[in-house]
Amino acid sequence: MEKELSHQEKISYLPPAGKHWLLPLYDPLSRLFGIDAYRDRCLKQANLASHHYVLDVGCGTGSLMEAIVQGYPFECLFGVDPDDNALRFAVRKLRRTSNVQIKSGFADQLDFPDHFFHRVFSTFVFHHLTRQEQVRTLTEICRVLKPGGLFNLLDFDHWNPHKHGRSNRSAHPSPAYAQLLKQCGFTLLRERKERHLFLGRISFFVASI
Repeated sequence: MEKELSHQEKISYLPPAGKHWLLPLYDPLSRLFGIDAYRDRCLKQANLASHHYVLDVGCGTGSLMEAIVQGYPFECLFGVDPDDNALRFAVRKLRRTSNVQIKSGFADQLDFPDHFFHRVFSTFVFHHLTRQEQVRTLTEICRVLKPGGLFNLLDFDHWNPHKHGRSNRSAHPSPAYAQLLKQCGFTLLRERKERHLFLGRISFFVASI
């Protein structure tokens, strides 16, 4: 497995668990609260195939990528995240898989050619972003996704549930992801909302270009 950690200048962000010192607890807590089960359901609706190039935007500790490697077909799998500490967890999980690449980078500046991926995933990342960052990220995902490819978005259906996000963010309105997807050039194919006992409402979106 190739690991590419860039030396780009970092800007302020919060890690997957909200605090850097909580990072080792992120995977156990995800299992405890059923987050991994939601990710697996997101994967099942993506119809992955053996010729697909796949991207996980905001891959964090690599849980979604690990699930893909263990149970789904693909040609090549990429993960991008700005948190090098989280990526070290991902590298350890996926170190024996040759057709996986992990890169350090931000979702709104993807270092990939146009129309490169058949499938793009983002799971529980967008609530970390400001509205402007969400728009830039969706614009980038639209750029790297092949025509007819699928973008699978899974996230909380309410804004900033645990005060995750970049430190300079002020209050923001509801995400309204369906409208945002259409605004950024996607065609919304499927939308589903579910209620989680502790985390509130969670939404699944499948979109294409």
